[in-house]
Amino acid sequence: MTRMTPGGQSGDARLVGVGGVSVTTLSSASTSLSPDQPWIWFSDTSALISAAVSTDLGKAIQVAIGTNKAMLLDVVVAELRHRAEVDGRGSLAAIAKGVLTQFGEPVTTPKYVNTQQVRTIQAIIAGGRPLKHDLEHWAESVTIEMMRGAHQRGSRLRFRFLTEDYNARIEAAQIPTCEPWSTPRLLWELVQKGDLTPHSAAAIADDLQRVHRGPNVTAAEFAGKRRSKLGRAGQP
Repeated sequence: MTRMTPGGQSGDARLVGVGGVSVTTLSSASTSLSPDQPWIWFSDTSALISAAVSTDLGKAIQVAIGTNKAMLLDVVVAELRHRAEVDGRGSLAAIAKGVLTQFGEPVTTPKYVNTQQVRTIQAIIAGGRPLKHDLEHWAESVTIEMMRGAHQRGSRLRFRFLTEDYNARIEAAQIPTCEPWSTPRLLWELVQKGDLTPHSAAAIADDLQRVHRGPNVTAAEFAGKRRSKLGRAGQP
C-alpha cells in the first residue's frame, strides 16, 4: 500500500508512489490516466471497525490494496473518534482508532466537496431513518462526493471504496469509475485471485459474524464463482 504523506499548502495532501497522484488531481478539470492505472482506495468508518475485529482481516485488506494508493479522510477519523468516545475503551472503534497511523496523515476534505451535496447523499444513505448523530453516514457521503466530483470533472481515476454500508455501496456504484466493496466482497475477490484460501476467508467471516458485523459465508461460497452467494454483502 502506498501511504499518504503531507504536502503542499494549507491542508493539501499528496499521495506518493506510482503516478504521483495528488489530492488536487481529484479536483482538477481533467486527467487522462489510462484504465491500467492503479486504484485509489477509500475506507469508511464501518470498514475500519470491521478490520479491528480480526488481525487477519486487516492483513487481507493490506494484500488487496497491494501497491495501490490508499487515502484516509479527516471525516473518517472524526467519526471513529466519536464512536470510540461513545463506545468506550476497548471497543472496536477504539481499537480501530489506535491503528490509524498506518494510513498516514488524513486528508482535510472541506475544500474538496460541496457540503450541500454531501448532505443530500447522507439523506439518501440514511434512507429516511433519523440520524443517530450528525456524523452518521457523513464520512461515506463525503467520500462519495469526492469521487463523484472527480468523475464529473472528467477524471479517469479509478476508485475502490471499502464500506459495510449497503446503501452507501449502492450510491457509490452510480459512479462509473468506482467499485464499492464490503469486507466479505474483498475476501471473495482475494479467494478468486488465489491470494487467500476459502477456509481462511470463512474463518474471518466467522469472526465478523460473531460480533454481528457480517453474514454467515461458508468456504464453499467464497470459493464459488457467483458473488451473489454473499447476499447483500456481495452487492452491488
